Amino acid sequence: MSRLVVLNLGQGNLHDGFATVTAQLGEADNPYLTKLTASLPAAPKISELYQNWQLVYYAFYQRLSWRLDIEIDDNFEIEEGYVTNISESDINDLCQMLSKRMNAWLNSTKFRKIDQQLRTQLKPSEEIRFIIETNDNLLRRLPWHLWNFFEDYPYAEVALSAAEYQRPNKSLVNNCKDQVRILAIFGNSQGIDISHDRTLLEKLSTRAEIKFLVEPDLSHLNEQLWQQGWDILFFAGHSCSKQKGFLQINQTDTITLEQLKYALKQAISRGLKLAIFNSCDGLGLAQQLQDLHIPQVIVMREPVPDVVAQEFLKYFLAEFSSGKSLYAAVRSARERLQGLEGEYPCATWLPVIFQNPAQAPMIWSHNARNKWKQKAASSMVASIMNARGVQTNIRLPLATPVFSKTATLDSLLENLNRKLLDNQNRPLNDTEILLLRGIWQNQTYIEIAQQGGYSPGYFTNVVAPELRQKLSQIIGRRVT
Repeated sequence: MSRLVVLNLGQGNLHDGFATVTAQLGEADNPYLTKLTASLPAAPKISELYQNWQLVYYAFYQRLSWRLDIEIDDNFEIEEGYVTNISESDINDLCQMLSKRMNAWLNSTKFRKIDQQLRTQLKPSEEIRFIIETNDNLLRRLPWHLWNFFEDYPYAEVALSAAEYQRPNKSLVNNCKDQVRILAIFGNSQGIDISHDRTLLEKLSTRAEIKFLVEPDLSHLNEQLWQQGWDILFFAGHSCSKQKGFLQINQTDTITLEQLKYALKQAISRGLKLAIFNSCDGLGLAQQLQDLHIPQVIVMREPVPDVVAQEFLKYFLAEFSSGKSLYAAVRSARERLQGLEGEYPCATWLPVIFQNPAQAPMIWSHNARNKWKQKAASSMVASIMNARGVQTNIRLPLATPVFSKTATLDSLLENLNRKLLDNQNRPLNDTEILLLRGIWQNQTYIEIAQQGGYSPGYFTNVVAPELRQKLSQIIGRRVT
């Protein structure tokens, strides 16, 4: 089951504490099943540790190639002598101290009511979208994934949100498309290698329609955004955040998203669902897009080494385009970056989702894959129906001799539940019944998931494999 948690931190801050913290717990189609209220104490030490970590992080990476090269941001100038004194162990020590301090804070007596109720009502096997609502820039920079909660819930991923949001206005333009449409912008690449990003996107040519803009001027970029029907906006190049986010769209022009405000609003109204900034320090960019009510943004919290940006994009695109939910794909891609942390410390800290809670997460359209999925799903039911001990007079709407008999779906479910109770002492759960009913009606996994308010990746990667294994055990042969 896909679950949703929205944690609102209210008007407090780390120096004064948070007098009122609320948590809403629900499901994809009903986010308001439970509401909890607690508080959090002041934690100024977290602010101090983060600032120390940030200084050490910047100093360590000054020697490497990263995707921040904008002269307007003077905060990243660090004395050369200091750089030579920074080691990987310095960063790791601060990481451990910050992690322990954050977990002690979130385990405080004042907050324990929310923590305990979440753990009581949520299951580790559930996919969980965990959205933290705050306008505080420091809170947005914290590595929330270090909270032990996310260690205990492997299918949960954190996202950030503004405290205020709304659903964007939608255009009446017909946006029906056979493929995902991506507008890919490649800005100034001086000192970094973004050609690898393009290669990764080009591999999606059979699953997406992609328009590449290489070092465009503002006018050309503005015009392309006004075109109909973009699903994803992608940027690779140099960026940074101060009070606002800045992009180097070519070797001479640095812009803010305010200069594209009307074009972006038009693109969002026509169906732009996701913006990905595979560039440095993107929190300012995410905030500007949240002000325009875009559904989702993925950015890097801090300056990002070139290799880390490339590897994250590779892992994320592979997972997301193959059927995983956006949240599951980000968590998987982020955690796979751990293999780089011997050379690039804190790589797993960098990617973060910004979510408009009024909008559902984007789902990758798989028209070409749906036919294969339907065939596989039909094969699973055919295996069940042909199996010994589950012979019933049933007709499925499929062109196969296996279903040339007559009966009802309820008869099949009744027989399966009887077998499961006899052999495993538990019947089909709600999501398994939903899956079987959808297959019976010739629906794809995506259609079944949307109908039930779940992510397709949850059915593809969790529900269907577990159901096949369960049925294989009671039938006595492999269900495919």
